[in-house]
Amino acid sequence: VLRRPDYRSTLSRLNQALDRATTEADVQASVAVTLASALGATQARWVTDPLPPTDLRLVFADAAADGWLPESGGFIRLDTAEAPRTAVTLGALEDGRRLLSDDRDLLDAIARLAGRRINALRADDARRLATEAELRALRAQLNPHFLFNALTTIGYLITAAPSRALDTLLRLTNVLRAVLRQSHIDFVPLREELALVQD
Repeated sequence: VLRRPDYRSTLSRLNQALDRATTEADVQASVAVTLASALGATQARWVTDPLPPTDLRLVFADAAADGWLPESGGFIRLDTAEAPRTAVTLGALEDGRRLLSDDRDLLDAIARLAGRRINALRADDARRLATEAELRALRAQLNPHFLFNALTTIGYLITAAPSRALDTLLRLTNVLRAVLRQSHIDFVPLREELALVQD
């Protein structure tokens, strides 16, 4: 009679979709589809959270009643750890349907699941960026030091063992070529890495 959605299967489907999400846009799309199918929302629009982070209001509130977003039927805050904080505004529900208390619990669960996934994606991005920065810094520090040592060694070998000097020079050329080539890519085949180590 009340046309309630199956809350458990709705959350299960959303959770599976969020597990596959690799970007915040994927999360937003999954949440929008879930809200449209479960609640019959005419629209789910993503906005920057207009409330200050210290505002501890409920995750869901009647936006029109509070005067936040008069054109919206509802406002869902995502539980994200850092800025930018996002929220979802809900359009009117189909056939003038009103939200039931179980619907609000569903919205609360959706906000937590989506916020958790966005937090995880942002943390992954931050770790990846930090790792890339460390690698760039390490390459910048090691390359000159390594190059000076190699050239000094070749200079000594020119007088002490000329045939070894030529072989060492060719190996140094291989190393420099590989390092320059690999500085533009994240992954290399293991055989190339082993050849670099051998050189």
